[in-house]
Amino acid sequence: MNPQKLSIRDLVASPDLEFHSLANPERSHAAAQAALGRKYKSFKSEVALTVVLELDNSRFEIHGRMDGIRRVKDGYCIYEIKPVPGNPRQWRHHSKLLRARWQLMLYCDLLQTAPSPFRGKLQKAILLLAGDDGKVCEESIDINTAAGTLRKRLRAIQKKQEARLARQRVLESIDRFFEADKQSDRPLQVSAESKINSDPLPNRLLLTLPPGAGKTRLALRFALRAARRLRLPVYWITAKAAGRHAVQEEIERLQALGLKLSFCWKTTADRLCSCDSPGEDCPIRIKTQTALFFGELSASELAEPSACWCPHQIQQYLQTQSHIVIADINYLLNASILSQYPAVLIIDEVQHFVNRLLDHSRVVIPLRRLKKLMQRLPASRRLKFSELLNPEWLDDELLSSNPSLWNELAVLLRQCAVEDDLSYTIQRLAALLAKDPDNYSLTWYSSGLESGWIGMIAEPESFVCESLRQYPVVAALSGSLPEDPDTLRALLPGFAEFQRISPARESSQPVAIVPELDFRFPVSISDITRAVFLLVELHREFKSVIAVFTQNRESSVILSDALRVRGFVPVIDSDIDPAWKIVADLNPDFVLIPLGSSLSESVNPPVGLFSCTAVLAPGHTPRDKLREHCANPADSASFYRQSVRESVSRIIQAVGRVHRSLVNKTPVFLLNQAFVNPEFLRLWPRSWSGETKEIIFDSVTEALAYIRSQLSETASTK
Repeated sequence: MNPQKLSIRDLVASPDLEFHSLANPERSHAAAQAALGRKYKSFKSEVALTVVLELDNSRFEIHGRMDGIRRVKDGYCIYEIKPVPGNPRQWRHHSKLLRARWQLMLYCDLLQTAPSPFRGKLQKAILLLAGDDGKVCEESIDINTAAGTLRKRLRAIQKKQEARLARQRVLESIDRFFEADKQSDRPLQVSAESKINSDPLPNRLLLTLPPGAGKTRLALRFALRAARRLRLPVYWITAKAAGRHAVQEEIERLQALGLKLSFCWKTTADRLCSCDSPGEDCPIRIKTQTALFFGELSASELAEPSACWCPHQIQQYLQTQSHIVIADINYLLNASILSQYPAVLIIDEVQHFVNRLLDHSRVVIPLRRLKKLMQRLPASRRLKFSELLNPEWLDDELLSSNPSLWNELAVLLRQCAVEDDLSYTIQRLAALLAKDPDNYSLTWYSSGLESGWIGMIAEPESFVCESLRQYPVVAALSGSLPEDPDTLRALLPGFAEFQRISPARESSQPVAIVPELDFRFPVSISDITRAVFLLVELHREFKSVIAVFTQNRESSVILSDALRVRGFVPVIDSDIDPAWKIVADLNPDFVLIPLGSSLSESVNPPVGLFSCTAVLAPGHTPRDKLREHCANPADSASFYRQSVRESVSRIIQAVGRVHRSLVNKTPVFLLNQAFVNPEFLRLWPRSWSGETKEIIFDSVTEALAYIRSQLSETASTK
């Protein structure tokens, strides 16, 4: 049987260094070999070796070319040369050279086993780090740990391939399970499923079902079918922990039916390394990475790792072995493993995605910290970037943005291995400017106390589309989104062109905009008095529990105290358990829920719990004070538009949470004066503000008359 031919480079990838930042890596490599040749007469460069290994009824021919070898006492010393940026001494024992050490270990085993005059005579192995300026630094490895590493690495690769095939075999059987599972589908699920299961499956899907209608089940079926077709994992992304628990429960339900799906959590809380030095150079982390690379950890050790292994590294390994990875949105935005590989992407509660993406794109670089950072650069390089420190005198063209200058600074920071929060921010800024320079606004701010650079995405649609481009299949989920495409495009830029699956509602939602209140934060006494008066007026009409959406937790507490002294029973969101048992036991008059909280956007209240809903505050983020001092006032306006879009999205979600039933619907009153501003009116669903003469009222009394007529008309037609 002809052996499978592999090189050492096939067994281990290149080191993690940013080689594009090196001036001339080939020249540094050749110069180091020439210097060794002048220093040692016995030195030979580019020594090729080959060995044939048999492993589990398979034959492998492993070949490699060592950078150098020379005689030492009683044997030989081999070299692996790696060009590095800057001073090579600072790279000694650096974690980014871990792959280079693995590579050297494999070369050691190759020399000890391959037929050659050097076989069995290895005495020393050196990783030689070569800098751009000709300086070198040596790092020795323990050759005793290299024995048998070729076989270990081959076996680890075989295990991964076998596990990949086993995962695919599980997916091949999903249709049989899904057909049996459909017997328990609800009517809205049946309707949506028939639209989703087209041939072929859509690559861009926007699934909108009322809260509690079962969109998690439909999305998981869709994702697994796409994963089977493309042979890719599924990344389930959400902004709220409740959404992650919901998909876990659905996976466990399928597992109970016999479908052997594997999943893992990509979360921080339970996976952080607990050792004394949890950085990249942590010895436990490096030890765990090496053990995983050579397949030295058993299944039981992976399932329940002991204290001698790094749980963070084991979790990263397990996510490559799972059908489904459940994670927070941040893992897509940061430089994590999720953002580096293609997958079937499911975005739960998609109304959060655009705002989180835009927040991640915003950068603030204070002048004070920028000066300190540049002091860590070589003196000869600082002058080139001096205009970034004093841009106030520059004209508009130079002031707006200079992508090449920021990119050069980011490269220099990498070369000099300057690592802190600001250097990471500058590298991210350079990437954003290179990615979409026309859509990124970078300007100068000066607040009197502090000055510096500030940047943000001006128009998010192209930025969102680019961020999703690497994922061949994307499904976006939401419990409540407007039907009309113009409103959808404004609220979710980048998603409006997705294939929309949204079973139509039987009737329009009874929503009344009543501009009677100017409820702001901080909350004044007049705000409280007026809000309590309106809530009491609604309570006279709707006797049961009333949901009240407030600005934030603090305003909920203030309103709760004001209602309690008037004899009412209020409950705030922090007191409510996931099953809403406290509400069933107390039967309160009001439940106060801050916009954007878990209760308003993730946790589903029982159907028919609320008799009425009042929204007291827009809930949008106040303008950043830095932006008020930007050189370009358009940046501040753009930020305000994005803030309004975020608040409208939150309110639409809140309304969707209380409209749980198509039969017993609860009226919603938007009581704040801000809701009749043009920015808000343009973004409301058409069923809310399309007929402004009927929807917008001056008082709650007029709105109540309208709601009564709407409900009676609906009842008479049934």
